[in-house]
Parts: sequence; C-alpha cells; structure tokens
Amino acid sequence: MAEDFWNAGKLAGESVVEALLVASAGVKLGWDGVMDKKGRQVVSQLCANAFVPALVFDKLCRSVTLQDVVTWWTLPLNVLASILGGGATGIGLAKLAKVEKAHHMTFLCASALGNLGNLPLVLVHAVCTSENTPFGAACEERGIAYVAFGMFVATLVQWSVANVLLAPPKPPVRHQCELSEWTARDAQPGGTTDEGAKEQEGEGSEKDALIERDEIEVEVPKADARPNVEEWKPMESIGEAQKQTRERQPYAGLLKQLLTPPVLATFLALFIGAVPALKGLLYGAGAPLAPLSNAIAVVGGGMVPSLLILLGSLLSEGPATSTLQKRTVVLIVGLRGAILPVMGMGFVALLKVGGCLPPDPLFQFVLLIQHTLPSAINLSTIATMHDHNALEMSSLLFYQYIAAIFFMPAFLTVYLKIL
Repeated sequence: MAEDFWNAGKLAGESVVEALLVASAGVKLGWDGVMDKKGRQVVSQLCANAFVPALVFDKLCRSVTLQDVVTWWTLPLNVLASILGGGATGIGLAKLAKVEKAHHMTFLCASALGNLGNLPLVLVHAVCTSENTPFGAACEERGIAYVAFGMFVATLVQWSVANVLLAPPKPPVRHQCELSEWTARDAQPGGTTDEGAKEQEGEGSEKDALIERDEIEVEVPKADARPNVEEWKPMESIGEAQKQTRERQPYAGLLKQLLTPPVLATFLALFIGAVPALKGLLYGAGAPLAPLSNAIAVVGGGMVPSLLILLGSLLSEGPATSTLQKRTVVLIVGLRGAILPVMGMGFVALLKVGGCLPPDPLFQFVLLIQHTLPSAINLSTIATMHDHNALEMSSLLFYQYIAAIFFMPAFLTVYLKIL
C-alpha cells in the first residue's frame, strides 16, 4: 500500500512538471519576441472569450445531471469554503506582513483562487489510471464529473469577482470642459465674460458715437479666426450623458463585468445538463447536434496549452522584473502550499462527521485536492488582459508551481492514506 501512495505522489509531481514543460514553450516564444506584449493580449482575449467558455461548457454540460445538482451540493460548497478561507487568511496575512497597497488585490486573488480547473483533471486522471488504484471501476469518469461540477463556482468567481478586482483603478473623468476668458469672449459674438462686462459697458457709448461719425472702422472678425466652439460641445455633452447614464443605470457597468463569457457558459451548461431533452441534442448516441458539441470540445481543447504558454511568455521576462517583495511571495507559497491544505482537511472532516458526504471515497478525495492547489493560471490571463500587475501575478504563479512539485505529492499521499 505504501508503494501505491508513492506512485500516486510521483504521478502528481509529474503532472506539475508536465505543466511547467509546456509553459517553457511560452518562455522560448517570449525570448524570441513572438509572444510580446501585443501577442499576450491577443492570446488572453482568445482564452477569455473562446477557449475557457468552450471548455467549461463541454466538461460541465457533458457530466452534470439534475440528480447530480441535488446530491453533489457539497462540491460547490467546498469550493466556496476554499475561496473564502483563502481570501480571509490572505487578508489577515497581508495586513500582518504589510503587503504593498498596490499589490493588495493581486495578493487577495492569489490567496483565494486556486487552480480548480485543469490541474484537478490531471490529478484525477493520474490517480485513476495508475495500477492498483483504490477508487475502483469507472474511476476516471466519476472523478472528472466531480471536478467539472465543482468548477462552476470557481469559474464564476474567477471571471466575475476576480475580473473586477484585478482591473486597474479607473482614472478620474472630467465631466465638463471649461473655456478660457478669451475663448468665451471671442467665440460668442456680442457675448462677454463676467469680468469684462463692466469695462465694455462703459466704452459702449463712446464707440457708438465714433462709429456714427465714421471716424473708426468696424472690423468684423473672420470666421476662421474664431475658436471652434462646436469642438468643445461634444466633450461637454459626453460628460453629461455619462453622468445621466450612471444615474439611470448604476449597475449596468458592473453587470457587464460580471457576466463574462465563461460565466455565461457555466449557467448555460448547468441549464442544458439538467434538462435531459436538451442534453440529448448535444451528447449521447445519435445526438443530432453532435458535430456542434464536438466542435465546442475542439475549441475548449486549446485552453490548457494556451494558458500555460501565456504563463511561460510572462515568465520569460523573469520573476525579478516584478515589484513584489520577497515576503509577499513567501506568504503566498506558504499559504496555498501548506496552510490551506490543512484547513481543507479540517473542513472536509466536519462535512464527513455531519453526514453530508456520499460514501464514494473518490468524492472525498476530490474535495481534499480542491484545497491543495496553487493559484489559478486564469488569474495571469485576467491580469494580462487588463495589462495591470501581470508580471507580479506571473511571478506568484511561477514560485507556487515550483513549490507545488514538493507540496502536492506530500499531501496527496496523506489523502490517500486517510481515505
């Protein structure tokens, strides 16, 4: 049995090393200038708007049923507990260690959001396909279904809340453009400024008398010499229109940020997966829309290599180029590598004592590994997409995945032993 534990731990370490090897291709592309800043922005947009929604929809819709929604409720609850526990602990550590204010949101997201998508799928595949697996027949199918069902909470948070938190602070908007004294006076024929009104009032009668005696000529200002007031009006109207829009629809911008393509794909997959008639159109023997579901699966297959190559290209500039302090990196590595797994074991034990878990040990194994993951690679995608603290996020991910080669096999062995 000890040999089985060692094999499982070895496979877990190999899966992490495999991810780093794929990311090394991104490092090479970054060094060659192929994946420069512009290229990373394009790949980030492709991941956020095509690859990630397609993979989430395919995995979730294919595996979930209406019965699963009822009986597997502890999976999303466990993911939510992992996010809240990591976030709360991260906030406490950030205040204790006095993390730089500019990196607070980066630190918070890295603390709270683990890689609950592709990495658990790799781990489940590695454990279920090994010889003498302790989880019995149809291990891989069940495990993938468990992971996919738990993914939707993480997807919602990553592509909604994290998408908002990792966005750069908006600069102040000027709602009104003020013209200078001379512009206001010269641009409006016959118009005067408040300061010059009295002066013009006094000179008016004298000028009128001279004009009547033809002693001075009246110079009509040329049209092209006047400042173009029309150029200013749209700017003023835009500011006023933005103000009125915010008053009428105060949550319109926030709603648009929350309902990203991955989030919409999650809701759509849950709805179709829970309705057998709709699910039968896409999946199963003789499904009339099978070509569509196959095409979605092909597009979703581009997510993992794209995300890893994107991460590698960010790391090609080296972790030293970020502005993170060493203690910030150490805190994140220690939190996600050691503290959260121990907290997760305690939470899963409470669920088991309370009779909230099904008897399948693989179900409990998936619950445990949800607490034992480095930060989500999607965070790097979101930070790159916003072009804000992207190097800092990639540095945190780099050190975490290096440390995960040692942390994850150790905890995986413990999990298999206690189950």
